[in-house]
Formats: sequence, C-alpha cells, structure tokens
Amino acid sequence: MSSGASPGGQAPPDGAEAKYNMKNPAVKRIAQEMREMSRDVDPCYHAEAVEDDIFEWHFAILGPEDTEFEGGIYHGRILLPPEYPFKPPSFMLLTPSGRFETNAKICLSISSHHPEHWQPSWSVRTALLAVRSFMPTAPEGAVGSLDYPADERRELAAASRERPPEFGNSESRRALIAEVHAKMLTRWEAMRAAKREREDVARAEAAAEAEEEAAAEGDAERASAAAEAEADEDANDDAAPRERRFSGGADVDGVGASGRGDGGEIAPAATATTTTATTTTTTPTPTEAEAEAEAEREPAAPTPPQPEAPRPPPPQPPAAAEEAVARDEEEDDEDEEDDDEEEDEPSQAATVRVPHPDGETAFAKEFKRTLDLLAFILSLGIAYILLKKYRYDPIYAAYAKHGEL
Repeated sequence: MSSGASPGGQAPPDGAEAKYNMKNPAVKRIAQEMREMSRDVDPCYHAEAVEDDIFEWHFAILGPEDTEFEGGIYHGRILLPPEYPFKPPSFMLLTPSGRFETNAKICLSISSHHPEHWQPSWSVRTALLAVRSFMPTAPEGAVGSLDYPADERRELAAASRERPPEFGNSESRRALIAEVHAKMLTRWEAMRAAKREREDVARAEAAAEAEEEAAAEGDAERASAAAEAEADEDANDDAAPRERRFSGGADVDGVGASGRGDGGEIAPAATATTTTATTTTTTPTPTEAEAEAEAEREPAAPTPPQPEAPRPPPPQPPAAAEEAVARDEEEDDEDEEDDDEEEDEPSQAATVRVPHPDGETAFAKEFKRTLDLLAFILSLGIAYILLKKYRYDPIYAAYAKHGEL
C-alpha cells in the first residue's frame, strides 16, 4: 500500500492494477465503493477492504439505540463474490451479540442465502445498514440466528467495547480489525457525549417549565388569597353599619341611653362615675346579686306604640252610592274614548295627503304626467307606422295624394 494511505483509502491498494483487471465490473465497482466509504464518516458503521484481497471487507457497526444492543461494537466480515454486484455478498459476525452466531454465514434477505432478493444497485453501505436494522428483530428460526435474553445481550454489548475480536493469523487483518474498532469506539464516545448533552438540555428545559408552572400556581394562589381577604374585608365593612342599625341606638361601646347593653344587663361603665358641673362623685361597682336585684326592680321598657289600622269609609246612603258608581262608570267610558281617539290619530295622519299648490294632490299630478308621457309615446309610434307605410307602399301613397285616405 502507498505511504500515508490506510486500507480502503481513496484508491485501491498498491499492485491492485497488476493483480486485478481494473476493467472487470466487479473490481471497478469495488474500487468505487472503497473510495466512497473512505469519505463517508457515519457514526453507526465503518468498513474497509483487506490490503491483499479487495473481495474481503471487515466492518463494525454500533448497536441500535434504545435496544439491548445499544453501546455495542459488533465486528464482522463481508465476502464479495466475483460476480458482484450482480450477486449478493455473504456476512459473518465476529463479535458475540446474542442475535447472530459468530464465524458463520447469517441468513438475511440481502445475503447470499436469498439471491432472488438482491438488487445490483445495493452496495456495502446498504448491506451494513440492513444488518444493523435486523439486530433487534425476532430470529424466527433463520440460519445463523440466536435468541438470547435481553440481559445477556446487554452484557455482551458492554463487553464488546473492551477489545476487538481476534480473527485470522494475518497481522494485516488483525491490524485492520484493531483500527476499525478504534474508530468506532471514538464515534461511540462522541455519540454518547452528544446524547448526554441532549438529555441535560431536556432536563434543564423540563426543570425550567416546572419552575414556571410552580411560579404560576403560586401567583394564582396568592391572587386567590388576596381576593378572598378583600372579599372578607368588604363583607365586614358591610356588616358593621347593619350591626349599629339593629343595636337599638347603642353607642360604640354597646351601651344604650338607658345604661344597658345589648343583652339587657347593666353595663359596668354606666355606674362607674357620675360627673356634674361642680363636683365629681365615684360610686362603687355593684355586685352581681345587687345588679340582678336592680334589674328586677326596674320597670319593663314601654312597648312602642303600634301604627293605627286604616279606618273603613263611613257608610253612604243608597242614592249617594248609586251616584258614585255611575260617576265612576262615566269616567271609565271617557278614558276608553280618549284611548281610542289616541290610537286612531296615527292612522288618520298616515292617510292624509299633502295637497298640491294647484289644488291637486301630488299623486294625481304624477299620474297625469305619466299618462301624458304614454300618450306622446303612442302618438310617436303611430306616426312612425304611417310614415313607413306611405314611403314604401305606392297604393297608400296614391290614396294619400288624391285625399282619399
């Protein structure tokens, strides 16, 4: 191989032109795919041809995400037939995965087990993507398939990253496998870092949304509490005047003019001191027994006078009663007549026509003008017919000339 170039580089290995017929369709197609693969840096797969055999490729694929194969690096071989790309290649896995047997040709719709499904337009890249997509599917008894439990597959995936598989006695093959493994391990670490970054961003966004929701809920609760407190204050303000109004004239301390509280008991403050214009005397506060005796001795509060019921009208003599009834009926009849006249006035006003200054109504004047216009139009039509007849009919023209028409 040329200096500075790795297996599967931009050009086929040195000596390929002497060893292989570059005009051969298979050799030409393989050389093209080698150049394309060297430029295709995909994090999910990588493949290179063996230095001394371009029909043998070594590849590595990453296990599909969100499956038991995630994080695994699975190596394998691709054997291209001499009739490639008109016949499908063969695939063998070198890394234990729990899905395919190792060092055995596996049965896939793109492999040599099913040549009837192969399309010449497919390539090594297409085959690698197909192998990766087949890994999480059910084996269904296919040749070279395995069905390990998910836990064992995860353990195999973690162990596959530790070291590349050992295959063959050729140093060039081992070096190629180690190189492919190193590249895929670097890509896997980059993918893991990107995934962690996306997860951190998602968690930060979720935390921010949760804080915003909590803040919004707190604001709503505070606003509700403030509204309830304001409503309670308004209710207390409205209840205070009603209490003063129904307290029977009590002052702010709840003591009325008679020296009693709302409950009918003597207020202590009412007998505490007595002030006059000249002297001030202090009387002792009575005990509970004395207060009860004093309350019994006091006369009951007078009952407020009740309003007098309306008196019935004095009886009237029969004649006067009949005159009053007749007078009421006459008044009712007059009211009904006034109402009827008021209802008839709009209709009469609607039918009144404004007289024309010449003595005719506006409607008659307009109707007469319309009749005159129709008569004029009719006379024009008759004149047109007569002129047409006299001009084109010589008999009528002769009659008209001698005055017989």
